Amino acid sequence: MGSIPISKFSGFKDEVGEKVIAIAFAIGMLGPDHVEKQRKKLTTIEEAPVQPPL
Repeated sequence: MGSIPISKFSGFKDEVGEKVIAIAFAIGMLGPDHVEKQRKKLTTIEEAPVQPPL
């Protein structure tokens, strides 16, 4: 769902729904070069590849 590196993950895999239930996770460091080159600036929420749940 994104390009943020996950360095630690704890959770379960739902074999029926084929989803992951995360209890805890930690993301890795993002350098300014990565953000500048990889991220797309959005002008509206509709441009987001995934809609926020709220």
